[in-house]
Amino acid sequence: MASTTDRAVVLATLAQAADIVFLEPSEQRVTQDEVHHDARELIRRRGLPAGTPYAGWHTQASAFGPDGSLQRPQRVCFGGDREVVGRALRRLAPLGYAVFGGRTDTEVFTIVKDARPTAAEPAQLAGLRVRLRLLADPHLTVGEPGDRRPAPLRDGEEALLHVVLASAGLAPVHRQAFQALLMRGLLTGDDVDQLLPTWRVVFPSDASTFADAALRLGHPAAGRLVSELLADGAASAELLLAWGRPAALVEARQRALGGEDVPVHLELAARQGTPPAVSALDLAAEMQARPATDPAVQRRRAEALGAVLPTALGDPASSRARNLVRVLRDDRVPARLRADIAQARADLPVHLRSALNLWTHGSAGVRPPGEPPFDPGDARAVLADWSDAVDHARRAAGLPPWPGFDPEDNRSRTAAAELGDDLVAGHVAGLRAYLGEPAASEPGLAACLDLLSAAGELRVADLAPLRARWRELFVAPAAYPTAPPALLTFVRALRDAGDPLAGTVAEAVLADSRAWSEPLRHVLTGEFAGDGADAGRLWAAATSTSVAAEHHHAAAQGFVLLDCRRTGDSPRRAAARAWAAADPRPPYVRRGFVVCAAALSEPRRPLWGSFGSRSLRWLTAALRVAEDDGLPDGFRAAALLLARESRVLSHPAEVRPVAVDLPTADHLRARVDRAATRIAGTRRVRRGPFR
Repeated sequence: MASTTDRAVVLATLAQAADIVFLEPSEQRVTQDEVHHDARELIRRRGLPAGTPYAGWHTQASAFGPDGSLQRPQRVCFGGDREVVGRALRRLAPLGYAVFGGRTDTEVFTIVKDARPTAAEPAQLAGLRVRLRLLADPHLTVGEPGDRRPAPLRDGEEALLHVVLASAGLAPVHRQAFQALLMRGLLTGDDVDQLLPTWRVVFPSDASTFADAALRLGHPAAGRLVSELLADGAASAELLLAWGRPAALVEARQRALGGEDVPVHLELAARQGTPPAVSALDLAAEMQARPATDPAVQRRRAEALGAVLPTALGDPASSRARNLVRVLRDDRVPARLRADIAQARADLPVHLRSALNLWTHGSAGVRPPGEPPFDPGDARAVLADWSDAVDHARRAAGLPPWPGFDPEDNRSRTAAAELGDDLVAGHVAGLRAYLGEPAASEPGLAACLDLLSAAGELRVADLAPLRARWRELFVAPAAYPTAPPALLTFVRALRDAGDPLAGTVAEAVLADSRAWSEPLRHVLTGEFAGDGADAGRLWAAATSTSVAAEHHHAAAQGFVLLDCRRTGDSPRRAAARAWAAADPRPPYVRRGFVVCAAALSEPRRPLWGSFGSRSLRWLTAALRVAEDDGLPDGFRAAALLLARESRVLSHPAEVRPVAVDLPTADHLRARVDRAATRIAGTRRVRRGPFR
């Protein structure tokens, strides 16, 4: 063989396997889906049966280094008969490799480098490194899914590992040999003795693993090892629990006050006779008396207490969510901590809504059929009580009402954008109060302004806190925004109120030249300024083949808005006219005007950014355009194709952050079918993948 690198050996061996189709790696293949697609296409081109087994990997999963060496386990995805694929891969075994995985049709195979060292000698250190890397990897297991075990040792290998630990010349592999023996329950007190002189060197970052092993073996040095780690603050939570002495409780309490390992503190205190409820309340009181100056520590404290207090104080017969509601109303817990806990668990309503929606899918969704893993009635009751409980805690702490979500958390903002009016109901006061928060971020303010504006609840008085700080809102956008920029909604509200500040702000933004502000400038040009020259510039940007998607879509929206002002047409009709005038190649140029029509299909709450395939709002917006009989059929067909990209139609149970319930998904599929039928008379529409 001309080349003996790992890469050359593996590729040549698999390429010669006659019973499978091996897909040669390609830098153009970057996802697992592409591996499956390209393999099936290769099978088709070769005229082989559709079920022919195949294997391969994409470039991002490649485990080979620039020199061709196998630097980590190589994951291999496959299709067809996995037994056949496994036999083909195991032909690598005599060549110095081992194969794991492939125990189910969804578990990938894994190829790893292997070796057969025969003696614990420095001359065989390279082989020992390779073999011990395999034996010490907890992910390389054998056995069925319910009975996973570490890879078995070969004959004589256990004795070899004990000798390795006794050899000072093999210190570079002492840690791996220790792990290999520990994982298999073969570690002995003599092994601990061999490592005692150098244990802090052998275990620089996980010394607790060694001390814990010594403790469980009853080694006489265990107490000294644990004491040394306690003095250094390096003992792990697992070691504290295993040690269980008063000194461990002292260390655990200090960590708990910082929001770390709180369950360990409660467990150790319970062993000393203090009930978890008493320990938890005592901890909460001390946290209140000694507030953290670092906001991150305070949040960590709240998250930790939110995890343990429902169990410690609640009813064992109730759900954790129900007990958390009780904690928020429990005056034994300091009010500020209750408010912080509510803030830390602001995503609970989203999770409950998603769980309830998933439950409606039954056997048709991603879950197996049967009883739900929670009480739907209890989940609905918690949803009904949650906001009142949060506001109760916030009032007790002297804080304004809750806005209904955490504006500073991106996932929470995404959920709020999807829930829309359902969230605003009951939280108008909290949303308005948030606009006055001095530390509020631009993304948080953008989300709250958008929700209030869409619900018709944004008053001129609500804008007062932002009048003096509007320049602070003129910042580079956050990644993947789900609401229009705060400054855009602010200017729109001022304009609608006839406030001259709207013109001042718009002029300042339009005078900016930074690249990140261009999407905002495009839309403001369309809404507030614009003449023939501006229309030309917006058209050039909207139809350009060399601008980023967010700039492309914003330019399309700006052009359409400017056209609406000049002609008096609706945004949908203006977008359809622009779509017809644009070059059909490349397709994404015209697509920008379809996205624009969907974004502006609901005037009171325009969407922002690119089409969201996991967004119910984007899907319904695209359907509004497809169902509009006043638009050209070709444009409606393009909107329908856009709608069919939505995973709400194909995988409603997997949509995040809030799964779509089955009745809603069925209703939306029916709307798609009706729209397709209405358009089909003049234009054939491709069927979507969800049927």
